[in-house]
Amino acid sequence: MKAFPIIAIDGAAASGKTTTTKMLADKYGLMRVSTGEHYRAITYQLLSMDVNPNDEGAVANSLKNIEIGNAIIGNHCTITISGAKIDDNLLRSAEINERVSQFAHIPSVRKFLFNYQRSQSEVSRKHGFWGLAIEGRDMTSVVFPDADLRFFLHADADKRERRRNCGIKMDPIAKRDSADAYVTICQDGVIRIDTGLYDLESVICIISKYVEDL
Repeated sequence: MKAFPIIAIDGAAASGKTTTTKMLADKYGLMRVSTGEHYRAITYQLLSMDVNPNDEGAVANSLKNIEIGNAIIGNHCTITISGAKIDDNLLRSAEINERVSQFAHIPSVRKFLFNYQRSQSEVSRKHGFWGLAIEGRDMTSVVFPDADLRFFLHADADKRERRRNCGIKMDPIAKRDSADAYVTICQDGVIRIDTGLYDLESVICIISKYVEDL
């Protein structure tokens, strides 16, 4: 295994990105990042500022007044707004579930978060982790196209719906797939894994072989 690998994991909603990333980070001493949290935090903050996602000019101007940073809890690096971490219950509220895709597709929001997300590799180095495991939409194509390993997790929509309903109920998978279609694309050279065919331990085993061959 090479020194300081960067592992990027992309895929559709409820394909297992977050849990897979957590288990990989725990196994190899990597810092883990879920970029979905970034978009939820920005959505929460913009809504608290009464910004309408249909007014892209207002969104762009409001982003200038948002200060983002990092908070590391164990091996998890999460986003902060003005130095504070937003409560997970607020980020997973019905309102945020409903609105996050609206804000996430706005170019100024994605541009605002791009450098922040790229900087997570340096945050990981600074805090002494062995590498970075980062997951989320367009991680393998836009943010970390140069990652040492790039994985795209997918599964049949019905299987993902059942998986999601076993946990915290969020927005329907079909709706999320439609909203995320512009970024949920598997690029050439990215390793595809159908998580509907394997249990979590098997997925980790598959990915681990690639990690240890670096």
